[in-house]
This record gives sequence, structure tokens and C-alpha cells, in this order.
Amino acid sequence: KMLRQSWCRLVLPLRKMRPCVHLLRGYSKDGKKMDETSSNDEEEIIISIDRSGLLGMKSRYEDKFNVEGTSKSPPNALENELLAKISTTGPLSLADYVYIAMGHPSLGYYQTKEVIGYKGDFITAPELNQIFGELIGIWMIITWSQSQKPTPFHLVELGPGKGKLMMDILRTFSQFQGVEKEIHVHLVENSAKMRKRQAEALGVKVQGNILSEEDMSEEIVKGCTDTGFNVEWHWDINTLPRDGPLFCVANEFFDAIPVHQFQHTERGWSEVLVDVEYEHTSPYHLKLVLAPNPTPASLAYIGSDEAKRKTMYERLPVSHRLKDTSDLIEDQHSSSNPHVDKSIDFGTPIILDDYEETRESILDRTKPRPDTGIPIGQRIEVGPLRNVVMETLSNKIGVQGGAALIIDYGEDYPQAFTLQGLRGSEYAHILEKPGEVDISAHVDFSSLRDTVQRVAPNLKVFPVVNQGFFLKNMGIQERMESLCKLADCQEQEKLRNSVERLVSNEHMGELFKVLMVTQGDIEAPAGLYSL
Repeated sequence: KMLRQSWCRLVLPLRKMRPCVHLLRGYSKDGKKMDETSSNDEEEIIISIDRSGLLGMKSRYEDKFNVEGTSKSPPNALENELLAKISTTGPLSLADYVYIAMGHPSLGYYQTKEVIGYKGDFITAPELNQIFGELIGIWMIITWSQSQKPTPFHLVELGPGKGKLMMDILRTFSQFQGVEKEIHVHLVENSAKMRKRQAEALGVKVQGNILSEEDMSEEIVKGCTDTGFNVEWHWDINTLPRDGPLFCVANEFFDAIPVHQFQHTERGWSEVLVDVEYEHTSPYHLKLVLAPNPTPASLAYIGSDEAKRKTMYERLPVSHRLKDTSDLIEDQHSSSNPHVDKSIDFGTPIILDDYEETRESILDRTKPRPDTGIPIGQRIEVGPLRNVVMETLSNKIGVQGGAALIIDYGEDYPQAFTLQGLRGSEYAHILEKPGEVDISAHVDFSSLRDTVQRVAPNLKVFPVVNQGFFLKNMGIQERMESLCKLADCQEQEKLRNSVERLVSNEHMGELFKVLMVTQGDIEAPAGLYSL
């Protein structure tokens, strides 16, 4: 945004600038020239910087792109911003790239795309049928009752999507007379566009007025549904109330939080970064590269402790480890594996590109290093921001009471490389048209569990279970049969197919996992046993 402005005007308190005031020629608030020897710490320095020359600058990429013979399509608006940024400041971490591609305030995926539903790029469980949300509502009611029904009852959803899940939950709550007076609904959502969709789905109004997207741009927005439930939106979980227990649900929330990727090289663990692609034969304007030196992320999340690094590798399941040449070649060239980035060269020390190489040379480079036993080319994903969210949530529940129900796709162990893109319900390259592709990564539930146990030992963390197991124990089959009695043949078939998709191992039943966190006085939450 600042690059578009000819002048940048900074107002800085003098007391903060005392060490370098001799380098500046400034003016006080009243416009008078300030004496460098002034001793008034309440003065302010105003610095005006002429940035107009930057507006006419061309990036190195622009000069090299406009040539004949390129196979690239013209970059979209967000690609142009990314190309300018990378050309100026250097490669981005994958986490930063995904954050910009998904969350850019005007060009990001969440702002420009019909994200969820049959018209979007993916369908979440609440969109398939009403039963999923109803069972989550029942879980909340049971867990609240097991906690001795404390009030106020703060019901929290992280990443509410189009509001369908919360709509089904509140409809379930409405079956319990008077409960709407006890419940305060809190939706954590930082997109004004999605907030408006949620308000429409829930029928939320303020003093009888429908909320506009501009209204939803405030940090905290409050309203009330037609059925009497108070609803409040928050930009993040830090502004959630502190006066009572929090009963939280997060469905397909953590997979959208960006991850860092690291690859094992001759130099040790190197971070995977996003750089400009100058090669004309590549269809993409960006490419993946390896950091030649340690980055802040590699030092913070992988560290210099070789024993810690080896432990991270050993926690990977055998199926995620790079074992021999056949695995490497199959993953590189197989189009049936949507989670493998086809442009990555597992052995190149700096650039990760497509390459042709003999079987012998690949085998030689993927031999385990004598000092670590970790093959060259092995990758691992780390989601520090996911742990930060889990830490904050756990701290709140640990102090205030409540529970958390986390449902997402992933495994109960670290992930190697699961970052993937979806466009039009089809797999797409993560570097293809940023802002137009949904990018997510599988969740490492073991890391979330460890975080809870570390920061809030008074909470109970129950074993991670498959979504199919959880929903069957909650009574999804019985609820389906009850609804089928009221439906025609076509609706019955649709309902049975959607339930099968939710619980079968071939679909969402095994891929999606459920993590339950409760207060210490709850022996076994619903979902771990059959109701």
C-alpha cells in the first residue's frame, strides 16, 4: 500500500528516537523546525520521505517476462504484487506465501472466491446435511451438562465458514426451552465478507437492521438472531470473553493456518521458500527454492540440536519417510499423488526444479547421512501458528473452564509434505494463480495435543479418533433413519449418500480426525462411547 503513495509521513515520539536524533532533521507538531538539542521528550519528529521514484520502478521480473516464446499466462493482480515483493525483498517462506495468497485484504482467496459449498472449491461436513451440526450441538449440550451447567455459556466457533454449522447447532439448542438466555455465541472470523454471509445464515440483526459488509469491518460486532441468541464476532481469539467457560468448536479451521516446510540437505535442514521463476518454459511465475542459509524459521522450529532434529524425523510414520530411489522417482513423476509438488527436485541444494537424473546418482544422494540417519531430500512440515492458536485457547479454557472440539483432516503424527491446492474441486499446484486456489495442509494432531498438555496440564486431552467413529457414537445412523421417515425417496437417497460420505473410511470418515479437550472433572466425553 505504501508503494502506491508518493509521500510517506511518519510521526515518531522523540523519546523513542533520542539515540538517533542527530541523524534526523525534523519538525515539531506545530510545524516549527526542531532544535536537535531539545530536551523535551514529549516532542515528536515528523519525517517526510519522497517515494515517488519507486512508482516508476520495474522489477527484474517484468524486464525478463516480456519475451517471445514464454509458456506463461499473464500474471494476475496478486501475482504482480508477490513478484514485486519478492523481487524487492527476497524469497518468501511458504507460510508467508500462503498467508498472502489466502488472506490478502482485497485480492486473497477468501475475498474473491465463492469458497465453500457446491459452487465453491470444496464442501465441508455441515454443507452435506444438517445432522453433522445437530450432533455437534448435542455434544456441546452434554459437555456443558457434565461441567455442571456453568453460566454464562460462551459458545465459540473458530472459522465459521458460511455459518451453516452454527445454524444447525443453534437450531438444536432451541429444542431446550430457555437455553437461549444462557448462551452467548462468539464467532472468530477476520473476513468482513464471510461475516456478512454468517449473519445472513443466522438471521442476525442489530436493532432490527440487517448488517452490511461495512458494518462487519469493525473488530467486534454484536447482534441478535430472530430466535433470541446473542451473537458476537471477533477478529481473533484474544478478544473472547473472560467471564465464563468457553465451549469451542473448530471444524476445518486448523488446516487453513499456514505451515512451514523444511527439507534435509547436505547442509542440514533448509527451509523451502517461494521465489520468482524466470524460466520461460515453466507455466508458473513462481517456484520453490531452498534457503542457502538458516532462516529464522529453521532456527526457531527445527533448531540446532541434532538430537531434536532426529527425533522429529523418527516421529514421522514409515510411510512418510524417504526410503529409497523407487519412492523418490515415483513421487516425482506420478500424477496420481496430489500432495507431491511436481516441480521439486529433492536433491538440488538450492533450486527445487524438475530434473532428469540417473538412478545411480539419485541413489547416491539419498543415502542417509552417517551422522543423522536422515535421507537427503526428506521433508517435514511444522505449523507453529497452529500451536500458538491452540496454546491461547488452552490457556483460556484452563483458567475459565469449558471444552474444545477440533475436527479436521490430518493424522496424529507429524506430516512430511501435505500442502495442497484445490481449484474447482480439482487438485491444483499451490503456485498456480495465487488468490484463485484454496491452499491447505493436513493437521498434525499430535502437536496440538502436546501443546495443550504443556500449557494447561489441568485439562484432559482424549485420544484422537476418526470422524466416522465419533459420528456413529453420537448417533448419526439413528438420526438419519428418523429423518428418512419424513423424506421422499429422492431426499432419502441424498441423505444416505451424504451420511456415507461423512462416516465411511473411503471418504471423510477416516481422513478426518476428532480431538476433544475438556476440564479435568469429565471422565469421558460424548463421542468416545455410544450414546
